[in-house]
Amino acid sequence: MECGIVYIATGEEYIKDAIESAKNTRKHTELPIALISDRNVDDDLFSEVIIDQEPHHSFIDKPRNLMKTPFDKSLFLDTDVYLMKDVPELFDILDTFDIATTIDPNEWELRYDRDRAFEEIPESFPLFQTGVIPYRSNENISKFIDKWLMLHEENDVRSDQSSFRAALYETDIKHTTLSDLYNCLLGWPMQVTGEVKIVHDSDHIDNLSKLDAIVRRVNETDEPRIFFTPRGSLCAPLWPRGDLILKCFSKISKSLFSTKVLISRGIRALRERGLRYTINETIKKISN
Repeated sequence: MECGIVYIATGEEYIKDAIESAKNTRKHTELPIALISDRNVDDDLFSEVIIDQEPHHSFIDKPRNLMKTPFDKSLFLDTDVYLMKDVPELFDILDTFDIATTIDPNEWELRYDRDRAFEEIPESFPLFQTGVIPYRSNENISKFIDKWLMLHEENDVRSDQSSFRAALYETDIKHTTLSDLYNCLLGWPMQVTGEVKIVHDSDHIDNLSKLDAIVRRVNETDEPRIFFTPRGSLCAPLWPRGDLILKCFSKISKSLFSTKVLISRGIRALRERGLRYTINETIKKISN
């Protein structure tokens, strides 16, 4: 098959998320949707379910499984990614390039949680977001993903984005950068111009009715606009008094938001991994 959508979901909670995202995807495209999972999923949404016999239940499951796609041209979507309209142009771009991603606008792993294993890479080389990946099935991509997987395993990194960045830096794969309109991270402060076509948010979209309301607000205009989620700091460098007000507001909203996210993630970790894993991960984050 030439073109199709791919989800990778290992674990019950991620499978549920994949089904919800696929329900929304089906509203916007007739392309086949494949699911790569650690168990069979009997749902008509998926044209094919491919079994991962040895899941790791971690970020590494993404590079481990991408080449299992049944399509010549694939659009990989994380399970918390939602199409807002059909995007045939993401397959068209694969006539020229092997793979495409957006830059992670906040570059969390690079700027705040740096993976020391990759310090030799110049800071000017950005971190890319791997929640939306159009890619071809060819020898170039196969070699690139093998490199991505090797770097991830050898350096014991937490995020697949850090190892993806390193693999891009060390190979000559034909990669191009997409606009944030194709991977709008609503859980982070974002600035966009134009029509947002794909949104990405694990904390706020927990059902499709909520998604519809968010979509209406996101695309009320296609003019330059900012989406504020209190993870960063608001500032007005050209307006000193306003800067003080915004920074005060940022501190209050950031504190409230962080508490909500911590509770939400803790509950999810308990459901998926159990008490011991949740406690260990919490201790690690506090220590760092």
